[in-house]
Amino acid sequence: PDTNILQPIGEVGIEKALKNLLQPEKMKVVGRKPKVFRGGIPFLVEAAVAYAGKAGAGYSGEEREGRPAGKLEILRYANRTPLLFDSGNCAISEAVKTIDWNRYDLKDLENQPVSIFVNFTSVYVPYTGAGKLAISAEEEIVEEIRFALMECGREISLYLHSMQKAADQEERRSIFIRYVEEIAEALHDITGKPKALLVEKLTLLAKEKTALIEAKEEENGEKFLEELEESEEKGFREEGES
Repeated sequence: PDTNILQPIGEVGIEKALKNLLQPEKMKVVGRKPKVFRGGIPFLVEAAVAYAGKAGAGYSGEEREGRPAGKLEILRYANRTPLLFDSGNCAISEAVKTIDWNRYDLKDLENQPVSIFVNFTSVYVPYTGAGKLAISAEEEIVEEIRFALMECGREISLYLHSMQKAADQEERRSIFIRYVEEIAEALHDITGKPKALLVEKLTLLAKEKTALIEAKEEENGEKFLEELEESEEKGFREEGES
């Protein structure tokens, strides 16, 4: 089938629009290659996951469009047109529900400051009814949306992992530095060496030790990514066998 007739929004356009609207701390946009459903109807999926900032159904304790702050928000589109109602029967919502978001450090997704965007593009959109409110949850469509969202989720997970690592590193460093003065004072009393010199050496030692820990955690971060990818592949295989 000819896929050149499909007219997606484009990753650049999606990123620009969502950044202006949501001002997220982190966002990933994915444009998938065209696929077919029902044996030959071409379609493609564009998706994005935005975290924090103004992402989510509300932010900073405020409400947006009458929904509580800090809740999951799903922005559903078909051929660039927003789908505002009947979200429970939509392929997009079904794809979101069937992903194990715990893998991506997004536990209790419903209460996370997250906005999920999906645009389904096709010459024929299989709506669930004449009102064109939702996309039929056909297997090929749900699967492709899942793949797009999981790719986005991996990027968000790496960001959250790095943020937690940075917080842990800063905490360790502050603990080391917090006791430098006391240790230097005690060593000065025991050895008679100048306190200023002892403080300098202990501070240097603390930085060296935390640097070694950071290097080890960098290695662990790479391992974390590998494990995440392996987990996704295993999930795909299990679903294919079921």
